[in-house]
Amino acid sequence: MLSEEKFESLQRVSTFLTRPQVEFLDDLSCQMKFSGGYKLPRTKIIRAALSVFMELGIDVSGVKSEKELEERIRSGIKRKRQGGQKCKIAGI
Repeated sequence: MLSEEKFESLQRVSTFLTRPQVEFLDDLSCQMKFSGGYKLPRTKIIRAALSVFMELGIDVSGVKSEKELEERIRSGIKRKRQGGQKCKIAGI
């Protein structure tokens, strides 16, 4: 459970997901539970994924669409797997 200090630093963000995306999160959560772990809620799964995304250091300069961002993320994952250098996120 989150400590009181961490809880205060969280901010609520509303987003829209497709049905397949929601089903994926729910399936992932169930896989965790049935493989001996805990059934984490969607919010914790999304936060964990975002934390990893932040570590990738994706270059987002000039991105104009969701699809283009997806490709940059894929490239960042491939680069990380190959031990490549991190790129800085523009503006951060």
